[in-house]
Amino acid sequence: MADDEQIDVSEPKHLEKFYRKFLKIITIVIIVTIIIILVAFSLIGNYSNCQELLNALISMVTPMIIVAAMPYIVIILAYLDEKKRWEKNLKSKCPQCGNQNRPKAKFCEKCGTKLSV
Repeated sequence: MADDEQIDVSEPKHLEKFYRKFLKIITIVIIVTIIIILVAFSLIGNYSNCQELLNALISMVTPMIIVAAMPYIVIILAYLDEKKRWEKNLKSKCPQCGNQNRPKAKFCEKCGTKLSV
């Protein structure tokens, strides 16, 4: 059998595209949140007697950030779980006989041919 029959060891394309799109979205959300907080602090910081307002803003924004971040954390964990499961099931195909071998096998279990890792 020819060398062109080796199994592709890269991530599944749909998973890779999803993760890149997700990283762009989470980056934008984090940057916008930081900008809003900085603007609010600069506006409130100009007034020396607004300490209660500043504390109220902090106590209001903190839970909002935590709640907004939860879906993203779940998505990241799901992605990592899917990637781990995919890598666990990845098998290497022997170029000589076509046998599916264990993921980290160095030699074919059927014919003994050295596998490229």
